[in-house]
Amino acid sequence: VRTRDTTPPLVYSRIFSDNPSSSSVAGPGHRIQVTLDYSSESLSRLDVAAFMIGGVPRSWEQVSTNYSYGDILLEYQVSSDDTTGVVIYASVWTDEAGNTFTCEYGDNSCLQGAVTVDTTPPVAELISVDNEPSTNQWISYENGEGGWNTWENDATDTSKNQIDRSVEIVVKFPEYVTIDGSLIDSTCVEANVTNTTALMLGSVVSTCDSVIKSIAYLVVNGVTEVHVWVDIRNYEGSGILVIWIKSGVATDLGGNVNKALVLSEPLPDITTIRN
Repeated sequence: VRTRDTTPPLVYSRIFSDNPSSSSVAGPGHRIQVTLDYSSESLSRLDVAAFMIGGVPRSWEQVSTNYSYGDILLEYQVSSDDTTGVVIYASVWTDEAGNTFTCEYGDNSCLQGAVTVDTTPPVAELISVDNEPSTNQWISYENGEGGWNTWENDATDTSKNQIDRSVEIVVKFPEYVTIDGSLIDSTCVEANVTNTTALMLGSVVSTCDSVIKSIAYLVVNGVTEVHVWVDIRNYEGSGILVIWIKSGVATDLGGNVNKALVLSEPLPDITTIRN
């Protein structure tokens, strides 16, 4: 007597990104992949019931039909044209007898992992300008991952008695980013300079000596704050302090980098102090 197999297979699979920074985030150039973690019996077919990124349908590349445990079966390479959003994926698995098992999107009992595609560059927002930062804010320190990360410029500078004014600029990236402080620059210009292209190219006459003394950033609840402390020297009268956040200062988990941004703040009228 030959028994007919009418029992659907039980299949566990996993979706993830090959992004070394986060398996749950995929940016341009990263690959979204699906592997087979377990099957109760031999499989003969895998059909994709749904695959969308940010609500936009996409097509997988099937890279293996062996259906062996741990094999990468499906793959999709993210491009800069993809929409930022959650990856929705549902699958239909067929065993050798033709029985099917459907794994719906969001069913954690059969699909482990989740991926969000991020193709949007991080954008800085100016939060505050403090023309009289307290002295204890100048202490630089590091306290491990998620804590302050600092850079010190002109650490051997002995001309502190020539500082006219210290200014603290605080900008925010509304997401987790890593910061390259070497790509932040500053200058002072006359109050009537409005050409941001000229500012970015540095083709303006500086009206003071501005030195970035310290840069620190802190990530709290997925928001990254960047604090820039600037020494203003040889400053007489009024003008504008310009902070140039160059492209590449901030890199998010998807590998996207910020576009260049020029922040300008009027400097107060002060009396130059020199000792």
